[in-house]
This record gives sequence, structure tokens and C-alpha cells, in this order.
Amino acid sequence: FLDLSDSVLDRYPDIAAAIERFPEAKLEVNTDWLAAYAVDAAGSLRVITGFAAENEGQGAPEWAQDHQLVANSVRAFAPTEAPTLTPLFGYISAVLDRFDTAPTPTSVKRFLVVFSDGGDLLTAESLNTIATKAARLGVAIHTVMIGNPTNTANANNLKRLAGETNGLYWEYDEFS
Repeated sequence: FLDLSDSVLDRYPDIAAAIERFPEAKLEVNTDWLAAYAVDAAGSLRVITGFAAENEGQGAPEWAQDHQLVANSVRAFAPTEAPTLTPLFGYISAVLDRFDTAPTPTSVKRFLVVFSDGGDLLTAESLNTIATKAARLGVAIHTVMIGNPTNTANANNLKRLAGETNGLYWEYDEFS
């Protein structure tokens, strides 16, 4: 999930480059399904997994085993505008809801990778609610700080989210 507010929009090429390396991460085509979601300029959650295929007039899947398609779609999405603030926890909750309908077997490990600056001044949903939902769905949330890690409150949001869901926290420079 790409939490794209205007404070992190200039880092989008870095995010896309990191996601382009996902296929090199020894993902298995038979078992590793990917989906990509982002915030668009209007502040709406958008499925971007098949963005590249959609632009070529093909069908746009939400979940794909074609890992290069996902990387290409993230690169093709390339937003030029973003909302000032985003309801991070609300979006994460909405993305977690997508795991209920995912074509992946529930017996496989499930992860959500969140690229964000960690800020959320808009969501009524609590981090505890997100952690409970993630546990119910068997999803570990890995977080990648793409904003300023010296903003302790935002960094702590991402660290706590990862910690409470058995995920990992990285600052973008460590992620590469």
C-alpha cells in the first residue's frame, strides 16, 4: 500500500524502484500473490495492480502472480498530485478488507507492506483496531518510513503498527 500524501510524493520514484526489486526477492510465481494499492490525487484508495495492463487495454487484475506486472503498474501509475493529508489507518483497514476476497489460500503467509510517512490526523480508526483485524486475517504488516524519521510520532505509528502485527519496520534508506 502506497500512502501518498504531498509530503512523500517526491519520493514516489524511490518507492517504485523498491517495488521493482520485489521480483528479485525470490518470490515464487506459484504461491506469492501481489496486489498494489495507492492513494490517488483525489484522496481515494485505488487498485493499481493492473494499471500497466489497463493502460494497454487489457483486463486489470486486483491480485496477480505476475510480479513484474505489479512492478510495471506501480511505475506506470506515477502520480503528479497528492492530497495534503491521508487517513492512513482507514486506508490500511480498507486494504486489509481486500484480503477476505483474495484468491490466495489462507494457509500461506500473508503480508501487507505499507510505504508511508506514518502521519494520520484524519482517521477515527485506532491502531489497536487495525492490529486486531490484521491478526484475525493472519496478515503481518511491514512498514517502510518514507518521510522524515525524526518525526517521532509518525515513526512510532509505523513502528507500533509493525510490532503489533508481527511485521518489521524500516526507514527507506535501510529498505534498499
